Amino acid sequence: MEAFLKGLCSNKKKAPVCDAKVQSAFVDLAVALRDALPILKSSHASRESFNEASSPLQDYPASSTSLINASWLLKHCSTVSSALGANYLAECIFDVATNESLDEASQQAALFDVLGSSDQAMAVLLEIMPVMREIARNMRRDELVSGDAAVQNGNIIASDSVYLDLEEEKRQFLLQEAREAAQLAELARQELENANLYSNSSETLTHSVVRQSNRDAVKQVERLEKKAAQALARAKEQGAILDDEIFWKLDLQERGPGGLMKKSTNDLEALQDSLLASGAKQYYNDKGLPFGTIFEKGSGYEKVIIPAARRDESKLPDRLKIREVMDEACQRAFDGTETLNPMQSTVFDVAFWGRENMLVCAPTGAGKTNVAMLTVVSHFRDVGLLPGASASNQTIMETGRKVVYIAPMKALAQEVVEKFSSKLKSLRLIVRELTGDMQLTRAEAESANVIVTTPEKWDVVTRKSGTDELSLGNQCGLLIIDEVHLLADDRGAVIESVVARHHRLVEARQRQLRIVALSATLPNYMDVANFLQVPPRGIFFFGPEFRPVPLQQSMIGISTKDRRQRDLKMNEICYDIVIDSLRRGYQVMVFVHSRKGTGDTARALADLAAADGALESHFVTAGKDGVAGDAYSRYKDKVIKSRDRQVAIHFQNGMGIHHAGMLRGDRKLTENMFSDGAIKVLCCTA
Repeated sequence: MEAFLKGLCSNKKKAPVCDAKVQSAFVDLAVALRDALPILKSSHASRESFNEASSPLQDYPASSTSLINASWLLKHCSTVSSALGANYLAECIFDVATNESLDEASQQAALFDVLGSSDQAMAVLLEIMPVMREIARNMRRDELVSGDAAVQNGNIIASDSVYLDLEEEKRQFLLQEAREAAQLAELARQELENANLYSNSSETLTHSVVRQSNRDAVKQVERLEKKAAQALARAKEQGAILDDEIFWKLDLQERGPGGLMKKSTNDLEALQDSLLASGAKQYYNDKGLPFGTIFEKGSGYEKVIIPAARRDESKLPDRLKIREVMDEACQRAFDGTETLNPMQSTVFDVAFWGRENMLVCAPTGAGKTNVAMLTVVSHFRDVGLLPGASASNQTIMETGRKVVYIAPMKALAQEVVEKFSSKLKSLRLIVRELTGDMQLTRAEAESANVIVTTPEKWDVVTRKSGTDELSLGNQCGLLIIDEVHLLADDRGAVIESVVARHHRLVEARQRQLRIVALSATLPNYMDVANFLQVPPRGIFFFGPEFRPVPLQQSMIGISTKDRRQRDLKMNEICYDIVIDSLRRGYQVMVFVHSRKGTGDTARALADLAAADGALESHFVTAGKDGVAGDAYSRYKDKVIKSRDRQVAIHFQNGMGIHHAGMLRGDRKLTENMFSDGAIKVLCCTA
């Protein structure tokens, strides 16, 4: 065989007579076989002789005499810049080539991980991929690891002239890989933490997701952390890392480049400020939206859902028992209530035993009305109108004997009158309403102990007070302002003038007047407290955790620019929310911006419900069994007598409207119908 090949290569004229292309192929085959004979002689006995011609590299001409062997592979690996050395790279390439479970795509991905993404690496990868089978057949691992050749400066030399500790280089490479992976994960995590998007604390991860882009950012952090953990595991397996704690305690210089690593939030903010244009300032909101806020984008609208805050009773103040903190006379104002809630218990000492001004900011439903009642009972006790009650200073206080409660709207004023009348009736205290709907005679005003009014009405009363000690304004000893955040509204000037006038009266008459302000939402409460002259002891601010029932908030913005299409879209979204609540057995209140909008919204909801086939089944209460049907029967005759046609029209659809432009009787009728369940949906002004 060897003689035949030598003769065939040395004398081309003796080649069999055949086609020129076939003859040329035989010649190339003979050359390749001749060069392969030395390797074939030294190969394993178990290796089978190959019968396929090797595919030449693209950068080698067909007439080249080079063969795919260990020297060839080591030479190409030497062109790749790597701390592992050419021998280790060649060994990894050989492992990929001999792994029969890998397809071509998997082989290419594995080679990319081994060689890297540099230009030299990509060039070598393109040359190696077509000859992976030849690498597996023509080479042995011992030739690449300790083998017959090593590479230095691109030249193949004898392996015994170079000493290379491949195991140590491998460990150093894995250690560096673990450090870089950990650094990338740390930087990504730090960026998310500074943006209030990511945290490892179980206390803050109470809800689900944010925007889609932020979801992707969180997933990117998780991917980087997973890669870092895998790199750490590989390094530990090879002995490059012996102790996790020592590895994580490495300082910034030891863990590689990246000056933002381990930087605090203040350092990062200072760095950002230093990059701003001259005179510019960056504002940072430490709170932002709660973690877990969900952002949704639909057809023509965008929706932001703020999840309800978790309520942990163990972290709230203890509840005070009324019978233990009040005498019997004062307890009568709280009949049916055994304990004060955590918010009321917190303010009790100042509200009930103090005389300083107060500002209480607490969520809706947290019990601010009972805080006002505490100050009312305290005031009447101190001025001697509660027989048998123990005064805080054991003396009758020289101040106005009346209490004035300012409610933002007439409807709320009426509600306060009903609540206070029922609570103070047992104490023989009289509560009167003074609004645009209810006028008081002089005798009624004189006999009233509590006057519930609106800002505009009380502004008119106090303007006429002057220095007359018997005037209604000068008889006020306790002024309660509900919804004081309306200072920032169009009506804020009226409240501001009322407060300023009372401050002037206190200075002029040298008689104490206590101001108690209540608000649900007041971000700059310290500014309001300064305006109301509230001392630090009287300032209270409570977060959403004090809300008895957790509240989930949803804000929907319509992105359609056309006004008609925008109104239609708003009605559709409103209907979807209303019908969802009705199907779960709840009543619904829909707040609109105008009086006319109440009727328009009710009609739109009725039309959409009729088109959806849900009007009779979910809205209408007529003819239904249970509480709703009984309530409908009770109010049917009263609705017919109403002078407002819209009340009767919407009542047939199980809905109602409510705004300040309605007659007082119609407003009261609608409130009672909604309270008793005769109507399920109420459209009203905010």
